[in-house]
Amino acid sequence: MGEVMTVEVTDLVVRRDSMQILSVPELRLEAGELVAMIGPSGSGKTTLLHTICGLVRPDEGRVELVESDAHRRSADLHDTALVPQAFGLVAALTVAENVELGRKLWRGGGDLHPVEELLAVVGLDGLAHRLVRELSGGQQQRVAIARALAVAPRILVADEPTSELDAGNRERVMELLVAHAQAGNLVIVAAHDQTITEYATRSLTLADGEIVGTEIAR
Repeated sequence: MGEVMTVEVTDLVVRRDSMQILSVPELRLEAGELVAMIGPSGSGKTTLLHTICGLVRPDEGRVELVESDAHRRSADLHDTALVPQAFGLVAALTVAENVELGRKLWRGGGDLHPVEELLAVVGLDGLAHRLVRELSGGQQQRVAIARALAVAPRILVADEPTSELDAGNRERVMELLVAHAQAGNLVIVAAHDQTITEYATRSLTLADGEIVGTEIAR
């Protein structure tokens, strides 16, 4: 694993069809945090996540990945592991093949975790050779989470990672994300579900493309 990674957002503006959809003057996200982004659909959560990943290019301002005062660079998808809202899986491949595909695309330098071990941890042991299209929505969601964790990313970004899960699997997944943050990584989770704030070190509330509230866990 490389140096500790911090995300700094400065004077960020994102527009769509000339309309401003996101404005974040200043935000700093530290390694070791699990940051919850809460807000309704259209509040800007996904746009902010995708900008941090480098999937969306800001119209103004910048998102920088900071390893030291002397080493700053623009956000890049290869520095982060993303769990997208639509899972981003290949339906015709097996569970294990989807996890391995994520590894082949990864260039972030993290240590690789055994696939079977991760699948057991997310409650999918015995399903490694099952085609993804044969799985339930909740099982597919857990495959996407296992794929992200498999590369031990320094920054893990998850968009609604528990939306398809029952209470037991929601707790299992959130505890995994907590453990990943506690290992010195940055985890950012966006959700409608207010209960994820129980696991967060810091919660950000978004509305109309702006951060309108911040709460630090006591």
